[in-house]
Amino acid sequence: SILLISIFLTSYLLFFVSSANAQSAATTNMTVAPARQQHTLKPGESVTAIFKLYNNGDSPVVGTLSTANFIVTSADGKPVFLEGKLNLSEKYAAASWIKLPYDRLAIPAHEKIEIQVKITAPKSALPGGHYAAILFEPGVSTTGVAVADKAGQSAVAPRVAGLIYLIIPGDYEETALITDFSIPKFSQNGPIDIATSIKNTSPVHIRPTGTITITNMFGDILTNLPLDEVNIFPDATKNYTNTIPTKWLIGRFRADLTAAYGSTGKVLTRTVYFTVFPVLLAAYILVLLIALVLIIIFLNKRGKKHEQELEKEVEQLKKEVDTLEHRQ
Repeated sequence: SILLISIFLTSYLLFFVSSANAQSAATTNMTVAPARQQHTLKPGESVTAIFKLYNNGDSPVVGTLSTANFIVTSADGKPVFLEGKLNLSEKYAAASWIKLPYDRLAIPAHEKIEIQVKITAPKSALPGGHYAAILFEPGVSTTGVAVADKAGQSAVAPRVAGLIYLIIPGDYEETALITDFSIPKFSQNGPIDIATSIKNTSPVHIRPTGTITITNMFGDILTNLPLDEVNIFPDATKNYTNTIPTKWLIGRFRADLTAAYGSTGKVLTRTVYFTVFPVLLAAYILVLLIALVLIIIFLNKRGKKHEQELEKEVEQLKKEVDTLEHRQ
């Protein structure tokens, strides 16, 4: 009896673990496309959004569909899903606008399922940006979230999300501020990092496109450094880091930031100056020059001394010759 029970328990555990591992392995091969999409609709209007869930694993995946509001406040641009007790101001929320066709589905191995969701903006929707996500959560593991990266692809994780940006047209102003544009005022050499921060103070996300232009003291352009093109959500700040790659620089330089944003092409500008001078290298060169000068002076004095000694010897020889001539 003990042997039979042991065999039964072992078989059950092996089956359970293998099934769980298969399900977990499958969930880690889930992706969603598009990772994000944007729609513009007026209050009271509806639009259909289409997402495709891909199961790239070797086992079928069963899970649930849900919606969630999200917000982005960190400088790295990662969304935070507001679920449970975490609420988002109705000013930006849009999860309640979305009607899912079903709340549970199964995706066969190496297959995809297309999901059509209906989005209806309430008549009281405020002008500006509203944000929500479609979440697919497999039935075994819920330890992670996939969000859109820079390329618009979804990262692979046990839970995947398709992001929805909704724009309600109306009377609002797109505004932004440069909260930081700094570079070390003095450096001895490159590479040199430039820190830039842009804060979105408008009720809709923006996607600045800009360039930092570096010119030398003669007005010649040294390099152009592009800003990463990423979305900045309302009330969020994005930090950028650019690097002047040139190692050997000398003189006073100027850095000009120009960034365009918004539907009307507004422009942010800022200028800073900085100096690069290789103090240690200059000190080494100065020491070397001083050493060369001292060596030249020493050799010159030594040459003059030797010349004077030769002149004395010549004079002495002349005297000896004169003495011999008088004796004769």
